[in-house]
Amino acid sequence: MGEEARRTLVLGGGALNGEARAIGILAGLADAELELGDADLVSGASAGAVIGTQLSMRTLARG
Repeated sequence: MGEEARRTLVLGGGALNGEARAIGILAGLADAELELGDADLVSGASAGAVIGTQLSMRTLARG
């Protein structure tokens, strides 16, 4: 009771395809005004870990 909502972002792997898919999904969510850079926890495997790190550090370029 009285707990704040927490957001967790989990990203999968998949080499370059995984990176492209994650970036596309994140771009779509950002277009929907869902700011994932403020997630309380970011977890990823392989390419998802790279994208998650960039997102958390706010270094993920948006084209």
